[in-house]
Order: sequence, then C-alpha cells, then structure tokens
Amino acid sequence: NEGGAFDLLYEFPIEGRVLEIEISRAVPEMMYCVFQPGTSYWNNCELYRSMDGGMTWEELNLPTNSTWRLEISTNPVNESELWVISLDGADGEVVYRTTDGGDTWENKSATFMNDHVIYDVAFVGSPDQHVYIVTDKGFFYWDNSLNDWVDYSEGLPFLVRPLQMEPFYRDGKIRLATRGRGIYETNLAQEPLPLAQPMTTTDKIYCSRDTVQFDCYSILNHQGATWEWNFVPTPTYVSDLNIRNPRVVFSEEGTYDVELTVIDANGDGSSKYISEMVTVFNNCQPDTIPGFALACSTDGDYASSPNIGLTTNEFTMTAWVKPDGTQNAYTGIVMNNGAAAGINFKENNELGYHWPGGQWWWDSGLFAPDGEWSYVALVATPTSVTVYVNGVASVHDINIEPVAMTSFLMGSYQGWGGRNYNGEIDEVTLWNRSLSQEEIRDLRHLTKTEEVLNDPTIVAYYQFNETEGSILDRAGIQHAVLNGNAARVNSSAPVGSGTAHRLSVNDQGTYLFENTGFSWTLPEGAYPDGEVIATRLHLLPNELPNDFPNIGNYWIVNNYGNEFFSVLSELRFTPPFDDITNAMVSTPSSAILYHRNENEHLENWEDHGGAASADNDFLAFNESANIGFDGQFFITSNNEDLQVIGDQMTAVNSLEDESSARLYPNPVLKTNNIIIENENGESLRLRLFGAGGKLVKDVILGNSNSAINIPNLSSGIYFYTLEGDTFIKTGKLVVE
Repeated sequence: NEGGAFDLLYEFPIEGRVLEIEISRAVPEMMYCVFQPGTSYWNNCELYRSMDGGMTWEELNLPTNSTWRLEISTNPVNESELWVISLDGADGEVVYRTTDGGDTWENKSATFMNDHVIYDVAFVGSPDQHVYIVTDKGFFYWDNSLNDWVDYSEGLPFLVRPLQMEPFYRDGKIRLATRGRGIYETNLAQEPLPLAQPMTTTDKIYCSRDTVQFDCYSILNHQGATWEWNFVPTPTYVSDLNIRNPRVVFSEEGTYDVELTVIDANGDGSSKYISEMVTVFNNCQPDTIPGFALACSTDGDYASSPNIGLTTNEFTMTAWVKPDGTQNAYTGIVMNNGAAAGINFKENNELGYHWPGGQWWWDSGLFAPDGEWSYVALVATPTSVTVYVNGVASVHDINIEPVAMTSFLMGSYQGWGGRNYNGEIDEVTLWNRSLSQEEIRDLRHLTKTEEVLNDPTIVAYYQFNETEGSILDRAGIQHAVLNGNAARVNSSAPVGSGTAHRLSVNDQGTYLFENTGFSWTLPEGAYPDGEVIATRLHLLPNELPNDFPNIGNYWIVNNYGNEFFSVLSELRFTPPFDDITNAMVSTPSSAILYHRNENEHLENWEDHGGAASADNDFLAFNESANIGFDGQFFITSNNEDLQVIGDQMTAVNSLEDESSARLYPNPVLKTNNIIIENENGESLRLRLFGAGGKLVKDVILGNSNSAINIPNLSSGIYFYTLEGDTFIKTGKLVVE
C-alpha cells in the first residue's frame, strides 16, 4: 500500500541488523542477505539464503573468517550465482563466487587487491558476465572470457571514497556514489544483452475498473529499443502495446497472461511470458452489509486517499464514527491533507471543523458520545459550514475560501501527533457538492446503491470491507491505503441496504412510510411536529435478542421533531420479500416486537410484547406495545418451533427465486468442498462469518457452478452471504 504499512516476513532468532539484501531477477523467490548478529558495530557478519521469498532463511558458510563487512551481488540470469566481497578481508580473502547458491565457493581474489579496501560489488548481465568492484584505489571488472580482472579506473579520481555502485541499464551506464564527492558514471565496459522483465505494482487487482500501470524492468539500453506487449485474454483498454509503460484496464474478472518482448538497437532481443501474472477481482462494487470498519488507536494510525485533485468550497463529507474514549482536541475524522479542511473533534468530543476562511474555534454544540456510533457530516458552501450529528445540524454562517483538495486522511489531522483518532470509522463518503439536509438524513442508515453512486459529484466512497490490501473506492478509483497500525475490524454500525422515506408528522392519523413496509398511527395528543424518517434495512441487526426464528430484517425510525409524543395506536411492519406465514396469522401474539435505541450496537433489546393482528402482508402492534419513541425495531418468534418468515437467516433479502443460487451440502465435512450451484449465470461473491461475526472467508466466484475448499475452518456454525448482481442470500452453514 505504497509504504503505508509493512508485513513482517521473517524475524531472526537473535538480535541483530540486516545490512544488505539481494533479490534474484531470474527467480525472485531466491534471496540473499547479510546479517550482523548482536548489537556491537564490530561483530562479524553472516550470509543467509532464502528460497521461498524471504519466509525462511538458512545460513551459508563462507570460506573465510574475515566477515566484519560483506557486500553481495547476484547474476541477473542465474539465481544460484552470487558474488561476495569482504571489506576487511586478509590478503587473498576478499572476493568469492558461488554458482550453486552458496553450497561451494571459489576464491576470485587477485594479488593487486592486497593493498586495496574493496567497498562494493555489482554484477552486470553482459555477454562476458562482467562483475564490477570498486576499491579505495580504483575501479575494476571481472571478464569471464579473459578469466581475469580488468582495470577500468581511467578518468576516475582515486580519492573518491566510494560507497555503492548501481548499473543504469537504460543509458548503458554504471554509476558510483561517493562520500561527499558526488556521483560518477561511465559507460558499461560491454553492452548487456537484453533480458525482458515485465513489472506491475501488484499481481492482484481488486477493482476491475482500475487502470493498471505496467512497466519494463528489463535489462535494456533504451536508445533505439522497441517494446511489444501482449495480454491474454485481451483487456478492454491498452494505452499502447509498443511503449515501455502501457496503462491497461482489464474490466473483466479473471486471470491474465502477460508477455513482454524487448529488442535493443543492435537487434538483440528477449521475451518473457508470465502465465496468470495478474488476477482481477470485481470487489469494488458497493456492499450491502456493514462488513468491516476502520480501527485506529495511536498516532500514525489512519487511512489516506490519493490526491483527488479538486479546488472547491462546495463540498460534503459523511461518516459513521464510534470513538473510544474522549478524543484529543482537534483530532481529525476526515481531513484534507493540504490546507486543513474537514471535520474534527474538539474538547469533550464536540464536533468542529477546519476550513480556510472559517473559524476552527467555533462551537457547534453537537457531540459524538464515547463508545456509541454517531453519523457525522460536514457540508461546506461559499457562505456557510454546517456540521451534523445524526442528522441534527449546527450552521456556521461565514464566507469560506475554495480549497485545493489533495489527499484525505481518515482518522488523523494531517498526521500530527496527538491529533490521531482512537476508535472506529465506517462508511466515509465524499461529494463535490453541498448536500441538503434532506439528503443527509435520508442516506443516514443506507449503504450507497448503484443509483446513488451514479451521481457524478461523488468523489469517493469507502466501506473498509476488504480482507486485505487497499481500501477500495466503491464509487470510483480513488483507492485509499492503511497507515501505521490501522486495521479493519468487524463493523457494528447500523447501516445496510434497504429503503427510506421521510414524512412531516404534525397531527394525529396514520402515516405510511412508502416502500419501507412501515406505518404508524398517532392518536390525538402530542406529536413529533417535525420530520420523521423510517428506514427498512434488508439484513439482520448485528446483535439479536434471541436465537428464535425471526423476520429477517429490521427497521430504524429517526425522529427530528419533539423527542416525546403520544403512545402509538398502531405500528405495522411488512417484511421486504416474503409473506407472513399462516401460522403467524393465526397466532400473531407469538411475533414479539423488540426495540433498542436508533444507533445502538449492543444487545440492549427491550421486549414490547406480541403482535395484536396479522395477515399475510403485515404484523400489527397496538398501544399495548407502549411505543412512543423512535429507534430500532426487530421482530422474532417467541419460541423455537413457530416460524415467522421462513427459516432464520434464509433468503431474507432475495430479489429472485431461491433456486437462482444454492449452497450445499449443509452440514458439510471440513474435509469436503462447498458446492455453489449457480443457475442464472450471475457473478457471485461468497462470504463466511464465524459465530462472533468475524469474516473468515471471502471468495469471488465466476458465473458458473463452483467448488470452495474449506480445510482451515474449524467445526461449528457459520453464517454466509451469497451475493449476485440482482440478489443477496444469507444463511447458516454447519461445518462438521
């Protein structure tokens, strides 16, 4: 992720320092390193080899005890040939070569080296296998055809105090860095033969709409050279097949073979074909579940976007936050990394903002409580900045300047120590326009749909739901990266796919919240006298009140009017896709209504009793439920036999016939495969969650039947989501 975080490959069993590392061009899994054990600067060094890309290492035995400082270089076309020099070697013990990966050695020292100190070695892939060394008195190369060293010092001041050499194949040069005396270069003694090497930043592309940058890492003098690229299957777009660094858009999921042919000005050429060099996934479509959230805890933990390249004072940013404790003053939530522009905490978790021309000391009077999810937003216009918490606005009327938007940091104020967020962040969305209050409220609990993301003013949408790699922009290609020890953890934010509807409720009567399957009836008395928004989420809440069969989805009602109003005469709930069973119609009291606060993520459900009536379309609860407030509503059966809507966690949000995709066998032995039967030919994504909600497997499937291997899963109960282009199925999988 561009250096934002690093994974430990290997830790030596004793304390020490890795002073140098060489990776073979021919076989990148072959690596060599120089290790100095202990803490003393004067300890002798050791030489190690890895044949599995750095995961395990074995020590190599050099035929000398003069190992205080070692320099190494590999043959570009032979991973088993390594040259080693000893900076403090005794006469005749300064240069060694192995051609079998370090099992045996030959001494390549020469008598002229007896009064030299050798500083570096560089293997250049030329026809006669030239190996260059630089000493305190000269510059030399080994010529394989002569079987001898050649003095190549002409024109180089002897007292240059050399440090390191590197071949610069593009121009046919070798370069030498020195202590305090500059950098020198000279022509290579012999032009290397071309060695083709295609390169890209990663072999896994998680967003099929990304532009992938390829480059040529070949041994090749570029003067008069030509390039020819070939991709199989053919991508949707290639900028140019005959340049050094083409840009490619693959568009379709799958694996792609890559071939590069290079030819130099002398007509010498080389080709390299890499089967399945790149695997493309289509993981950047918006998710319909909370999935994961960004977790930060210490300075340096944050996510950062690329440079978005906008200059504006009409902008919106929204996010869900769950702070862990009281945040330091001016802790960043979402903040531009150039001129400070974004939303932040002030003292005692009060929300504030920064913006050129604005006032960072302005008090919003809005707070995001410790340990609770809050929906926050900042809306900038040329004449105001509005901060929101859970859809409640605080407006600061002030003229603000246009800002050059660069990268955005999520969880930090410009990387400053002491201004780093501690807690979780989810569902970050950036717009290049000023959203209305209605839009802020309507979108509060909903993951963004394709329809919403078709808005050309959306800059980026981050859900943090990837299991590894970059944080994908689910709206475009502004993918972000994790920095420091920032991580992804299971999200309990009250968001998901569904529908929402807003009404003004200021009188008695029945209010139908269209397309949400929810209505309520107010008697004469006290009313909200303001906006009420009902949202039906097409998934289960993160915590359930019990394990009984349930209705398969839940509702959230947000009241922006008076906090208290009369107990409702009736609440009606219609599930999104299935009918109420006949058993429930005959015994509606067995359908129990549960309630918790609107942003709650803990198991704080209250039992409000059974339904008063039901038919095949709805369950109705009357005044005996004693509901005179907003919040989350969920319905379950009152025991294990009765069914409310089908079986628990089964096809609760399918938009098609259940036969469109099927998972079997269930239960399944962990030594066997899961079979995914795909009848309608849609691309599928399977996710398996442990009983505690942790994502344990995330697999992108094709548009045909698939077999999924599960040998690493422990026996137990897992929940799954099977997502197609037009449906989502959820269910319970038993692994034996």
